[in-house]
Amino acid sequence: MLVWILAACLAAALVAAIVLWLALRAARASATATEALVSQARTAVREAAAAETAAHAEEIRRVLARERAETAAQLGVEERRLAEERLVEFEERERRSIERLADELTRGERRLEERLRGFSEDLERAQRHLERSSHGSSSRTRRRSRTSRHGSSARRASSARPRTSSARPSCDCARSSSVPPARR
Repeated sequence: MLVWILAACLAAALVAAIVLWLALRAARASATATEALVSQARTAVREAAAAETAAHAEEIRRVLARERAETAAQLGVEERRLAEERLVEFEERERRSIERLADELTRGERRLEERLRGFSEDLERAQRHLERSSHGSSSRTRRRSRTSRHGSSARRASSARPRTSSARPSCDCARSSSVPPARR
């Protein structure tokens, strides 16, 4: 009976091996089908991703082109605004420079007028001095002719006296005291 038990065990092992072999075969077939399905799914996903990427790339190109155009327009507006600001600043600096130069010109004209006035006053004083000295020299000439008549004693007396300058200041003294020195 032991043989019968062993034979039954052997038959059961054979049946189990056949069942397992059939299950293995079915699993392999299923795995191959699953691998084929996974491979098809991966291919489909890749194709879909490539199609979506292409569609998105085209959409991104359109969006970038639109954004570039908007940015260029904004840059143009900003450049015009900055140019206007620079122009306003330049005009303001120019206006201030013109005012400053006009003030300098006015001050220079005033100084020139003052100097010309001083020169004309000096010239008038010199003219008066010349007139007085020419008038005085003619009277001195007459006096000399009278003294030459009186003789050498009068000449000696007049030469012995120290000569004094006139009480009026000369042109240079009068000018230097009444007109400030010219600025250079």
